Parts: sequence; C-alpha cells; structure tokens
Amino acid sequence: MSVTAGGLLVAAPLFLLAWFLADAIWPEVLSSRALYSILYLALVGSVIGFAMYFYVLKHVEATRVALITLITPVTALLLGSLLNGESIG
Repeated sequence: MSVTAGGLLVAAPLFLLAWFLADAIWPEVLSSRALYSILYLALVGSVIGFAMYFYVLKHVEATRVALITLITPVTALLLGSLLNGESIG
C-alpha cells in the first residue's frame, strides 16, 4: 500500500505540472454530474478500490487476483454504456 501511495504522491504533482505546461485552462463551471463523477473516482475508484484489492490479495492466490485487472476495463465499458449511454466501439 505504501508503494501505491508513494507513486500517487509523485505522479499527481507531475500530472499537474504537465497540465500547467500544456496551457490547459481550469473549467469555470462543473456540472453536478461531472463533480459526482470526480468524487466517485476519487473515493471508490482509488481509495476503496485499492483497499479492497490489497485485502483480496492477502486472502486469495495472486493468480486469481490478477484476473481482476482483466475484468475491470470490461466492467467499466459496460457500466459506461448502461448508466451513461456511452457507445462501445
């Protein structure tokens, strides 16, 4: 867990620096849907997701846990299609 936290502490400022150097602008208004999406990704996608992944990794064989990384993108595509009306393909 500390390796992941350390990586995020290094990566986040570098992403912000790259964003700043690319002359990106900060949006003046965020829709509630965008704000909820950001909060969901921060809480569920990062904090809870990593905690659950490492919990499962402690209790299940690593070969079985590796399947989670294969299932996650497919699940994200299906959820985006079903809940957000996104097209697949």
